[in-house]
Amino acid sequence: MNFIEKLLKIMNERDISGYQLEKDTGIKQATLGKWKKGSLPTIDKLVTLVNYFQVSSDELLDINIKSNLTENEQELLEQFRKLSDRDQIKFIGRIEEFTKERGNKK
Repeated sequence: MNFIEKLLKIMNERDISGYQLEKDTGIKQATLGKWKKGSLPTIDKLVTLVNYFQVSSDELLDINIKSNLTENEQELLEQFRKLSDRDQIKFIGRIEEFTKERGNKK
């Protein structure tokens, strides 16, 4: 998957239009059009997107760096990143409770 395909996928998953992206980040819809034609983002725009979507540049550029994570761990991380900061904290608390319960049942 190339850069624009990955960006559009993330935008679609998060229900963010080109208009909303422009409004929130200042990245013009015309710039999206250039990217759709094969251009790549400048570093400053890449940083803006990484910060806006809270993803790594590797993920956004779809660079596959060999990971030590299992497929389940990768899926969990992807889902975790979709949560708000507040929900991430709640989720961590629930996992801690779950693992404590499981530890007591061994």
